[in-house]
Amino acid sequence: LALPDFNKPFFLSTDASEYCYGAVLEQQHDDREYGNLSLVENVLYRTLKNKDGSNVNQFVLPKQIQDKVIKHMHETIYNGHLGRKKTIDKITSRFYRLNFQTVVKKIIRECEVCQKVKNTFSNKNDEFIYLKPSYVNELISTDFAGPFKETKRGNKYFQIIIDHCSKVAKFCATKNTQTETAADNVVDIWCCTDGIPDGILSDQGTQFQIKLLD
Repeated sequence: LALPDFNKPFFLSTDASEYCYGAVLEQQHDDREYGNLSLVENVLYRTLKNKDGSNVNQFVLPKQIQDKVIKHMHETIYNGHLGRKKTIDKITSRFYRLNFQTVVKKIIRECEVCQKVKNTFSNKNDEFIYLKPSYVNELISTDFAGPFKETKRGNKYFQIIIDHCSKVAKFCATKNTQTETAADNVVDIWCCTDGIPDGILSDQGTQFQIKLLD
């Protein structure tokens, strides 16, 4: 199973018997990937094996939207114009397409913001360019600090939540740094009082990456 590549030629395979005849429009693809492709609820995925032996399902990205997805993963304020390697790692952890890395490198090379920032470091007279949210609650960041000396209530960590626009910061004493604790604090001390932010930024610690179940 594979998506058609309209930049490559198609060929028609036919067969017939005494009762009927048939034809199939085919393309030559990289045979090495056939065994890694599978349909999950009518969606095509490629299975990638990590170094630790675990499997990751990559969505096989249609060519028509690949540039849009790459630009979104690279240029939005939540991704911060990462470099080539980090952008490729982030995209390939979720998506797959043949020769993906070449396309990613091309888009980053043509990124106007990246080129301006690169020039900033090569010329001291250039103006420093940085990303900044334009309104309150557009982007917040959260992280844990500690461990500190345990209190009488058993708390030994702080979770910090900061709004990148207003610079308002909130602190919450916690007993641990588990996923449930991090999520509950974001909801209780931020979302319930300040509203749901457009984006949440973290340092990609394990407690911020685990998917919570209902």
